[in-house]
Amino acid sequence: MCYSVYVSTDLSLDLGSFSSDLLRPALASQEDLVDLQGLFSFPCIWVLGSGLGCGCHFRHLMPDCINDLWFSEPVDWFVESAEQIEATRQAYRMFKWMLEKGGRLELADLWTDFEVPKVVRMDVSLSAISEEKFRFFENRLFRISL
Repeated sequence: MCYSVYVSTDLSLDLGSFSSDLLRPALASQEDLVDLQGLFSFPCIWVLGSGLGCGCHFRHLMPDCINDLWFSEPVDWFVESAEQIEATRQAYRMFKWMLEKGGRLELADLWTDFEVPKVVRMDVSLSAISEEKFRFFENRLFRISL
């Protein structure tokens, strides 16, 4: 199984310009849209792929680690590759750019077999969380603001 990272926004801009070797935004497929029905508030839904195509190569926390690590800089005892760290930083910069353009933004970090009712929603301010500390939380939907 793989992580899938989805971004929902009211901006109708092409996020493809943010593509790199580590970050690959793509419009959600029709199949994705059916699976995501009722999860997001905004009409434009993107899938964030990492260097290998899926969403696995970003900084993620499983539910049992969230209270210990929360939003924090990388630590030696919790292994994260340089590629995961940089891919997540690139995603953060894209999110910040979207918000600065006046867009509203939600994102969800989900397993491929997620259930909408089990997704926990939380507000996240990029003003309070630096690029170095940002990470995705499994089965969480972030309502992101500046």
